[in-house]
Amino acid sequence: MKICIVTLEHINRDYTISGGALRVLGLNFLLEKIGHEVLILRKSSDVVAKDGIITFDLANAEKNGLIKTDLNEKINNIQADLLIVEQWGLLEWFDVDVPVIVDLHGSLIWENYYKSYQSDEQLRAKIICLSKADGIIVPGQRQYYYFMAWAQMSGLQEISKRLKIVPLILDDSIYKNENICHNDTIVMGGATWPWVHQLSKESLSKYLTDQKLNLYSKFYSPNESKLCPSNESKKTSNIGVAHHTLIKEYTKSLAAFDLYELNMERKLAITTRSIEYLYCGLPLIYSEGLELSDWIKKNDLGIILKDPKMIYEIDSLKVILENKKLKVQKFLRENSFLDKALENLTCILKLSKKKNTLSYITKVEKERREYRKQVGELKSMQTVKKTCSKYSSFYEKLWFEDMKDIYKGTTK
Repeated sequence: MKICIVTLEHINRDYTISGGALRVLGLNFLLEKIGHEVLILRKSSDVVAKDGIITFDLANAEKNGLIKTDLNEKINNIQADLLIVEQWGLLEWFDVDVPVIVDLHGSLIWENYYKSYQSDEQLRAKIICLSKADGIIVPGQRQYYYFMAWAQMSGLQEISKRLKIVPLILDDSIYKNENICHNDTIVMGGATWPWVHQLSKESLSKYLTDQKLNLYSKFYSPNESKLCPSNESKKTSNIGVAHHTLIKEYTKSLAAFDLYELNMERKLAITTRSIEYLYCGLPLIYSEGLELSDWIKKNDLGIILKDPKMIYEIDSLKVILENKKLKVQKFLRENSFLDKALENLTCILKLSKKKNTLSYITKVEKERREYRKQVGELKSMQTVKKTCSKYSSFYEKLWFEDMKDIYKGTTK
């Protein structure tokens, strides 16, 4: 089967790459392992596209408010048997005849909420976008139940067949760490989002020095903004380190700090950097209450802290982490993460196009958009403004009255 993965992410490891990009690389690895031909279509950017990667253009809104893109043209030229789309936003511009599976690697709604972007429009847009998907894959159990609700709101039928968990699997050839002598360093890495817990570097460095350990935070750029929905700074870090350089440093380290503020976004997340640390052979100093917390504890792959400051109460930390590092390496040798991922991925790849069923919410949103379009077209007719002004007013009133009645009916 010829499968095309469509993404906004670049996947060039000569640059910093995101968690979404790692998910794309992981899916590419899984699909090729099954035996499929895989092509990657990603948005053009300043980052150089590697050989074999196809790019599409997605321009900013023009004066008429429309987005210019050649996405569908590129998809049609590829002639894939099936499309896998990384995250739901790109589905807005999809107009294709082949089955579409959307990978929901995390909750963008909750991410945006904690980055201070809140909009009712994105909620409606998400439902419309998901209505174009024939299947959905997610990386974790909590996300399965969370996105099940979104799938039902979008009108997706046969949920048990069309919504599957495909765990986060990475290409282990990138992370070979056998026979590498580790140093006495605990690494802190990855982009610093508002939900990353930031211990004082000064206090932490002093504590680790007393424990005969070092803190390596070159790949960690603290964000001064606080974790709260009213945060207006919206800062995120961009360390600009090539991914292969990052991995080289990770694999030489003893362990990794991977601590988070407990909130709805984190409770749902399969933390990508955590999985990558483990692939590098690093035990984790990790937060309690996340989906991976119990799994890490069960397999003895790190230290789970209810409160990040509890780290200062641990004596002989170096000895504890050296023992856990051996257990992580043994776990990687003896356990295969592939079986469930391959089984569920193979199952969902067999999906045909779904029947064109729309939920009530989707129908209402489509009608709302159509009314907006009609009103907008009438307003833009400057040459006949006087003639059509009364009709524009009529349509505006019609739209507001209809929407008022519809929404009133849904809240009874």
